[in-house]
Amino acid sequence: MNDIAKGILAGGWSLVAGWILPTAINALVFGFFVLPSLYTIPVAHHLAEASVGYKGLAILAVSVVGGLMLNALQTPLYRVLEGYLLWPSSIYRKRVEHHVKSKRVLEKRLRTIALRTFEDLTREEKEELAKLEADPDVSKFANQDQDLTKVQSALLAETARYPTNDEQVAPTRLGNAIRRFEVYGLNRYRLDSQLLWYELTAATPKQLTRQIDTAQAGVDFFICLLYGQLLVAVTALASLIASHAHNRVLLITAAALVVLTPIWYRLAWINTDDWAFTVRALVNLGRKPLAEGLGLVLPRELDREREMWLRYCQMVKEPYDKQYAHVLDEFRLEGTSQRSEKPGLESSSDDPDKEEPDSNDRDGDGG
Repeated sequence: MNDIAKGILAGGWSLVAGWILPTAINALVFGFFVLPSLYTIPVAHHLAEASVGYKGLAILAVSVVGGLMLNALQTPLYRVLEGYLLWPSSIYRKRVEHHVKSKRVLEKRLRTIALRTFEDLTREEKEELAKLEADPDVSKFANQDQDLTKVQSALLAETARYPTNDEQVAPTRLGNAIRRFEVYGLNRYRLDSQLLWYELTAATPKQLTRQIDTAQAGVDFFICLLYGQLLVAVTALASLIASHAHNRVLLITAAALVVLTPIWYRLAWINTDDWAFTVRALVNLGRKPLAEGLGLVLPRELDREREMWLRYCQMVKEPYDKQYAHVLDEFRLEGTSQRSEKPGLESSSDDPDKEEPDSNDRDGDGG
């Protein structure tokens, strides 16, 4: 028992909190409000007549199995809500255009609020403020934004959950909130954290990776709750055709679950903040140990570091070619390219015309 508890605390807690617990909540909702209408079905009848202990065991089994299944399907589940999967191209483009416009308007509002707080404005800043206040997209929020306190202004700034680049804008709120930290490393350092995710998490302290799992579990919880309750709502509507269906209970249950769905979506969107902070910390703190683990020297100049990560990410993404043979030499640690001096070992780089190993040898296609 202690080993199970230690395993959960060591890394399985995110699975329990993010997927198994909300599945248990949805199972309870189904058991209380939908299952009684399915009394004529043998399985439902046996569950209704079973003891409390047996019912609890059944709910536990459904929660664990259902939670594990949803966890395994989390990538497509997320991509549907992010707008990348099953979305018609026309709707996709319109929603992206909508969010690009919303992002720009919010940026203008925040800039206007910031300029109004400055005591001594330069001539350029006064001209910028006058131009912003004359903008129709900003002027319609003029009365609302003028009365904002510092705390309210900070809360408004927190809603700017968008990637910095307009080309990275997604068609949904959740997609943009997640995309902003997925491209953080690429935008700041030309380090593609999505491409080098496993390398980054392996090179950084385990405490940080646990913080990322915990932060993501807060979003997983509401995503699982959302999908599970939609499934229960559909089941409740389908149960209306049962011979002993409690129609009023089923209709109220389905309506309540559908009404709650946008709330869970919004809470998932808001909870991406902690996830974003931990991924940002992973990129900022993990760059140096990652470079050392890859046998590279982190340059002192930021431009040089960006060039190094750009070259390395390109080498990882594309099939290996001789053009990459020396692309990272200037960034490699001293001695990493030296041939071994142990007797009986020869470096394959002695003969530049020597053929590559055959396909039976282990290669580095995985980067």
